[in-house]
Amino acid sequence: YPPRIKEQSVIMAYRLFEAGSQALTYAKFRPIYPPRIKELIVSFITSNGGKFNQMVDVACGSGQSTFDMAGCFNTVHGIDISQEQVNQARKKCEELKHENVEFRTGSAEDLPFEDESMDLVTCATALHWFDFNKFYAEVDRILKPKGVLAAYGYG
Repeated sequence: YPPRIKEQSVIMAYRLFEAGSQALTYAKFRPIYPPRIKELIVSFITSNGGKFNQMVDVACGSGQSTFDMAGCFNTVHGIDISQEQVNQARKKCEELKHENVEFRTGSAEDLPFEDESMDLVTCATALHWFDFNKFYAEVDRILKPKGVLAAYGYG
């Protein structure tokens, strides 16, 4: 995308959920992903000799796809540009009592993780919001050898 359009997309993604009521509605009515997605991701990691230590769900929203992976990894991170989305995810995390899951705000193009620290990076129905070149560079930087990027959506 031309830079101007990409800039507007990021601003729109952030501002869409600035109001707490919008983030609450999103958390309440967003459909869940079918269990088969998690099964395929876990199977792929296992068959390629990957590990299940640490993962990040980028553009996690209110945590639907983040929570799906909580039972598979030692540590699960969810990151989203919207503080209101992160607030909703944290509330749900407390309800579900996932002690190995944490949420924070941040950008897909500047991930706050060490080099080669993640076994899995997921992105569920959000890739279209990102600056692809910057995001893929970040994914390449934070994935461990044999690490996996899993980007998926509905349909």
